[in-house]
Amino acid sequence: MKNVNEQKEPSYYALIPSTVRYDSRLRFAERLMYGEITALIRKRRILFCK
Repeated sequence: MKNVNEQKEPSYYALIPSTVRYDSRLRFAERLMYGEITALIRKRRILFCK
């Protein structure tokens, strides 16, 4: 039996700045997606700029 608390990957966190968090033009899912993207960028230590 596997341990319920066992994680395959380390946890990471998302920072959502207030300009994104309180922007009424964005849907909740879009705000969450912003946080997911920035967390993955920090986790993998990559950044794409254009």
